[in-house]
Amino acid sequence: MAKGKARSKKYRSASSYFRKFRREGRPVIVAEGDSWFDYPGKITRGRHPETDVLDFLALKHGFAVHRESIMGDTLENMVYNTLERQVIDAIEEYEPRYFLFSGGGNDLVGRRMLDFLVDAEFAREFPLESPPKSPFLEDAFRLFVNTVMKSAYRLMIRRVQSAKPDIKIYAHGYDYVLPSGKPVIDFGFVGFVGPWILPNFKKRKIKGKEIQEEIIRSMINIFNEMLEDLETEYKGLFYHVDCRGLIKRKEWANEIHPKKVGYIKIAAKIAEKMKQTA
Repeated sequence: MAKGKARSKKYRSASSYFRKFRREGRPVIVAEGDSWFDYPGKITRGRHPETDVLDFLALKHGFAVHRESIMGDTLENMVYNTLERQVIDAIEEYEPRYFLFSGGGNDLVGRRMLDFLVDAEFAREFPLESPPKSPFLEDAFRLFVNTVMKSAYRLMIRRVQSAKPDIKIYAHGYDYVLPSGKPVIDFGFVGFVGPWILPNFKKRKIKGKEIQEEIIRSMINIFNEMLEDLETEYKGLFYHVDCRGLIKRKEWANEIHPKKVGYIKIAAKIAEKMKQTA
């Protein structure tokens, strides 16, 4: 229930801004995504919290943003569940110029991440004839991204285009998240959430910040390469927003979420891409 309450309260506040900005004739965005598009924050004195990418696209770049995003959501759920039930309805109702998508991060760093990591202790005790050079099963991960995840993205792109043929679709590929072990702490209605990445490394007994961050960089790079391929495949329809290297170490609030300054940078990067491709 906590997740639903967090979404509904912020969703209502964001909806009031959307209605106001839409009446003013600002360009309309419909957005679907995870916590990068729905990061929790307290609404005080009726003021909408400025805590995620969509907030800053609206309040700093002048877009009328209708959000269908919910923190913690997965690519699978977005594409095979809420896309048809909620997102397409919003696109048909509001006829946006742009559709923004933030999907795949929770699929990459959640429990599924363990499928692509070799248990370091097991590998030492039961050596293989051809042991992997890295505890990261890169070929298996690349196959997963370029089949399962790419198929989901293709379905999303085609379905959104069918709802509004002249729409432009934008998706970011995240930045190099940090396996710091730092959770999201005490937002009242959310409580303690995370950490995600470091526990996965610990379960596979993969120690050392250098190798952990190297694996994360490889995962993020492979994911972004998939989005680049889709931009080529759907030229003029789908656009990849490359956020790699944008957020400095001190600008991370926890393992997978930037601080306010990070979200401001990401919003600016997306707005710049939208301007370039208008």
